[in-house]
This record gives sequence, C-alpha cells and structure tokens, in this order.
Amino acid sequence: MKNLEHIKGLDELPKILIEDWIEQAIKKVDKSQMTPEQRMHDEMMLAKNASIIEILKEKEKKQIATKTAKDF
Repeated sequence: MKNLEHIKGLDELPKILIEDWIEQAIKKVDKSQMTPEQRMHDEMMLAKNASIIEILKEKEKKQIATKTAKDF
C-alpha cells in the first residue's frame, strides 16, 4: 500500500480506504490470534491512517470553502 503520509488529497487515496465496508471488515478482524505487540501495532497503524484521512478530508473541505468564497 502507498505510504499515506505522502498523499496530498483524498483523490490520491486508494479507493478501498474511503469505502465504508473496509471499516466494518477491520472491526471483524480476529485479533485474538495476535500477540499484544501485534495488536498494539495494528491499532497504531489504524489510528495513524484514520488521522491522515481525517486531515485530508478537512483540507479538502477548506479548499472547497475557499474556492466557493472566491467565486462570490
């Protein structure tokens, strides 16, 4: 998977990351077979990617708002 830190906009995200079903599938992953370290790493990566996606969404909203404001 592409390193999400280098993505500049939502349109550059792999489509799979912005679809609702992926969140549901992630919640169903059987973490009982993971070691505590693996679970911690998994949770940290999920949180990091979710944060990056949220930052990109906010950035896109601001760009749209700025563009809309300039159009008036």
